[in-house]
Amino acid sequence: LNDDRMIDFAEFLGLLRSKALDLQGVLKYLEMPPVETTPVAEKKVELPKSGVVTMIHGKSEMDYIRTNLNKPVILMIAFHWCRPCKGFARKYERFADGFKEVTFLKVYGEENEDTKALVQSLSVKSSPAFYLFDKAGDLVANFKGANEERFRTEILQFLNNKTAAEAKM
Repeated sequence: LNDDRMIDFAEFLGLLRSKALDLQGVLKYLEMPPVETTPVAEKKVELPKSGVVTMIHGKSEMDYIRTNLNKPVILMIAFHWCRPCKGFARKYERFADGFKEVTFLKVYGEENEDTKALVQSLSVKSSPAFYLFDKAGDLVANFKGANEERFRTEILQFLNNKTAAEAKM
């Protein structure tokens, strides 16, 4: 902002370039042709490990993990053209390293038809979007945005609720 509390045009263009969507990537996503997907039963799927972010490649893989992993899961929905997603990626990896009692997954929504199906099934409207699943694989919370403090608050609340629910059993 200059002295008149106004942003000059050069600064505006710089902000636009650094924060705006990559429109070419969005158009490429919208023009993707349907792709045949291999059912999870036909391909070998390993359950994710703690302390790292595991990339998944579609709804069928996510369903398999939710069904077979007896552990809380946080899923990050991102897009290659989403700059906030790119900016939050390293932070998400650090959270995965710090919260080993939770499995951290990530999916790029424009990767293939199966990832598109996952995005649609979760009604994703913006990115990055985060979905929290309990040990039974049930969706218990979701939120959006690349805000580190909000992400930390949501994880801690999720873990505290999970611990309280387990104590009642």
